[in-house]
Amino acid sequence: MTDGSDVRDGTILVVCTGNVCRSPYIERRLAAALEKTDISVSSAGTGALVDSEMDPRVAQRLRESGLRPDHFSARQLTAELAASADLVLCASRSHRAQVVRMNPRLLRRTYALADFSDLAQRVIDTGTIPSGPGSFVRSATQAAEEARADVQARTNEQAEIVDPFRQADKIFEQMFTQVDRLMPPIVALLTRSSTDRSSVTE
Repeated sequence: MTDGSDVRDGTILVVCTGNVCRSPYIERRLAAALEKTDISVSSAGTGALVDSEMDPRVAQRLRESGLRPDHFSARQLTAELAASADLVLCASRSHRAQVVRMNPRLLRRTYALADFSDLAQRVIDTGTIPSGPGSFVRSATQAAEEARADVQARTNEQAEIVDPFRQADKIFEQMFTQVDRLMPPIVALLTRSSTDRSSVTE
């Protein structure tokens, strides 16, 4: 997955703490779901285990899903890296707060994964077609932000993806289940944004 800002459909950065469990799993699942678009997905950690491979249990689950866990190396989140993304998806609201503290201008394009999933579902339910200047991802993010007033907010606990680092297998299973349940509305919004914008520009 690349980070280049020249990617036409836009870029997504996924953030957790160590960048070895939650964010690699989200990154690879999301990238696979968006493979027919030009959206680029990468990840980083607020306290990354720099240069580490993803956790073996995450790698195994990805293999079982037909995805490749190789060519991954954990990296530290920086203000510049966050600023280069059209959308920053975080494992929790505390990670979101850290990103925004790095760069307050990212406030309206940085979300906890669970929160963005809820907003994406609202946009889909209303039949809104994201449009506007910039990348497809940026347009979808703007549409999601505009739906915020119509979505009941989760509690902080409900918005957090459980951290399985050095935990039992059942915690990893809980994390996998949480992510897999939250992903469909996000994928639906981003793929629809890309398809609709492409049909207009062709």
